[in-house]
Amino acid sequence: GLMSMNPYGVFSSRGLSAAERDRWLGADRGAVVTPQLALAAVASREAGAQALELERLRIDGQVWYRIQGTQRRWWVRADDASAVPAVESVLPDGLVSGTLQRLRGMDRPPSSVTRIDRYDDVYYAKNPASVEALDTRPLPVWRAHWPDGTDLYADATSGKVLLRVNPSGRWQRLLYQGLHSLDFEPLRTRPWLREALVLILSLLGTALCITSCVIGWRALSKSATRPPPGRMRYSIRCPG
Repeated sequence: GLMSMNPYGVFSSRGLSAAERDRWLGADRGAVVTPQLALAAVASREAGAQALELERLRIDGQVWYRIQGTQRRWWVRADDASAVPAVESVLPDGLVSGTLQRLRGMDRPPSSVTRIDRYDDVYYAKNPASVEALDTRPLPVWRAHWPDGTDLYADATSGKVLLRVNPSGRWQRLLYQGLHSLDFEPLRTRPWLREALVLILSLLGTALCITSCVIGWRALSKSATRPPPGRMRYSIRCPG
């Protein structure tokens, strides 16, 4: 509970800083493609496509429409003046990886930018098949790692930076999420082992509670039968 309250701000935020957010967005170039043209481009590409939501987003200065359908999502380049706007299912790899390269400044490039298809020790989901996991912890994602121990995870499908972790965030992962939920990677991949460990710890906790109650009851029983101070009884025997 104490770790979840982030006492004295010892754990840093898991979101982007203001400067990093500005670099991720870039300068707004303006849109030349209207939402109607974007929807028409999607309809011409896939017959029967039904759009439920359209959102205008900006990444590294490029303007895109993110169109959510009933079953899938499309990206339409909004600052492209060509006759037929480009329609993508995810953001281009070069756009996402290139933006991550410059996210912390040109003088602080990451040591690696990789596309990962499985969870690691800090980017994970307790239930990968849940709707929440598909929205907040999807796969695959792009991971950028810096020499100072900072990692950033970006999703090319949603166009968002989902997680930012530095060394203090790793300690929070260990001291709070890990010890509280026992969701370390070896236990997540072996549910039976995690359930057995939870059962053993629960039994130990129950045994500790029972023995504590017994010890406390015995202590109270002894204090109840002991005569109070100042009221000692004396027996006097007379000779003869």
